[in-house]
Amino acid sequence: MKLGDVEKRLEMAWRYRVGDGTHEPITLHLLGPGGVGKSTITKTWSRKKAAELGLMWVDYDTLDAESAERIAQPGEREKHYVYADVRVTQLDPVDLMGLPRQVGSRARFLPLDLATLFERGHGLLVLDEFSDEERPNMQAALKKVVRDYRFGATALSPHTLIVAISNTVETSATAHPLPKPLRDRFDFVEVDPPTVKEWIQYMDENYPGEVGPQSGRIPRLEAKRHTRPRRGGGRRRPHTPATPRGWTYVALSLPQCGGDRELVESLTLGKLGPTGASLAAFLAVKTPIFEEIVEDPSIISGYTVEGKVLTAMVVAENLADKRADRVLEYLIDRDDRETAALIFKLTKKKNYMAFSDRVARNSKIMEFMQRLGRDIM
Repeated sequence: MKLGDVEKRLEMAWRYRVGDGTHEPITLHLLGPGGVGKSTITKTWSRKKAAELGLMWVDYDTLDAESAERIAQPGEREKHYVYADVRVTQLDPVDLMGLPRQVGSRARFLPLDLATLFERGHGLLVLDEFSDEERPNMQAALKKVVRDYRFGATALSPHTLIVAISNTVETSATAHPLPKPLRDRFDFVEVDPPTVKEWIQYMDENYPGEVGPQSGRIPRLEAKRHTRPRRGGGRRRPHTPATPRGWTYVALSLPQCGGDRELVESLTLGKLGPTGASLAAFLAVKTPIFEEIVEDPSIISGYTVEGKVLTAMVVAENLADKRADRVLEYLIDRDDRETAALIFKLTKKKNYMAFSDRVARNSKIMEFMQRLGRDIM
């Protein structure tokens, strides 16, 4: 499923959970490679849900003991939407059951603040790294949480939604297949990496003004390919896969390089691996200026492959301008069909329509386009 559609599944799970109260709990479980945005999308959705409900959104990780105690109080808890992302591999069964305490002649499990916060009111509890957990006693305790929506003797609010998150066993060496009885409690959603458009939109919304214009011209995100675990022997230079998380880190860090090529190469290779080397070469090329290209199209002949790709992007963005015809005619004279074809491929529909109306009167370009079309077919 596309990352942008996961919010719809979260909304469906929430409506199922808060229905008439008679539904048997089924927990949503997001699966996908690390770094594609599974945790981020749950936090984003929870913020939107809190705003929709008119509640104050709070992150459990930011609460100290006093704040958690205050928010958990009746009358106060109903004003807040609590979001908590916990790593199950860092928990013990006692964290879910509560601490045993003697009360008179009996023992009672005293719930931890996490349980008391979700005992009433609205909230989202994310159980992260779920498939990394292989301890039988923890799996048994977690089964009770996702099956019964209970932390020991503490029943969670009917307005609390639980979502599990896991890396797939194909993309993580620490992930394990879940036992069948535990799998039966989940509704699994396989999350695809975001598209370039989704990633750029995310960057614009969350880091406005912090990323340069080159972020929209990075090579296509191929996280599926780059997040596959390496197999076979041999020594390899260690590096992280080229995931959307890595692209975000690089995009935010690039302005700090100040144009220093060595810093750029170190950053991109260190965080994106072999893909980063391609990105560094791509960024090392000066972005051509449209006015300079149309004034003297012959400068294209001196460009590297990366430079010609950037040229195609620039011309495609300005194809509605009649001056772009000079560039196309130059490419026709040199029989540079690759660059010309790339220009047409990168042109947005609006620009292409304006170009088509104009070029109908240019027999040289029209004949070339027809010949190019036949060659492609």
